[in-house]
Amino acid sequence: MRVFGSMIRMPLAATNSGQRPTGRYSLLSRNLSGTIRDPRIEGIDMLTDTHPEAEAVQQELLRRKSAAEKFAIVRALTATVVSLCRQGIRERHPEFDDREVDIHFVEMNYGRELAEGLRRRLEGDGA
Repeated sequence: MRVFGSMIRMPLAATNSGQRPTGRYSLLSRNLSGTIRDPRIEGIDMLTDTHPEAEAVQQELLRRKSAAEKFAIVRALTATVVSLCRQGIRERHPEFDDREVDIHFVEMNYGRELAEGLRRRLEGDGA
């Protein structure tokens, strides 16, 4: 690990086990306040309190998982995010029934046009 100014750059071995050669150091960097910076995603910083060595261990454990295990993790995280989003809609709009929560969820995540199409379809089905 090297420090360049206020940026800490992780060697490839600590970030991607050299599977994809991307140069001497990974694109991800961490500044001294603990913010991770990925220059491929301009303007997005991720705050973390995870020590770089612990993060390297976490990443290695994830690399060792099978595709099915990784998919199960993604599926569980997605279900959690959807549930939290729906809960937030219910808290902001206690007057909504389940159908209105569903339509509002679609509008927030996929756009008004798709939500209106869903609303028309549900009204046409009498659901």
